[in-house]
Amino acid sequence: MANPEMEKIIKSMNSELAHFEDLKNGWAQRSFFGKNDWDREQYMQYIAPILNDLNSTIFKMNKFLELLKSQNK
Repeated sequence: MANPEMEKIIKSMNSELAHFEDLKNGWAQRSFFGKNDWDREQYMQYIAPILNDLNSTIFKMNKFLELLKSQNK
């Protein structure tokens, strides 16, 4: 039987990962993206790398928690 606390953490991580995916996809599709080069450039320089780093970190943590979960079975 899996640890209920581990299940809660994994569900939370999956929710966060989905949120960051939605955020990243939403930013890429916003109408302002093509209106002003400065906004597009600012997005490319600052926001996209931050979201990518957060997304990657959450994905790695999720994989780690999945491994822990499989060991506890």
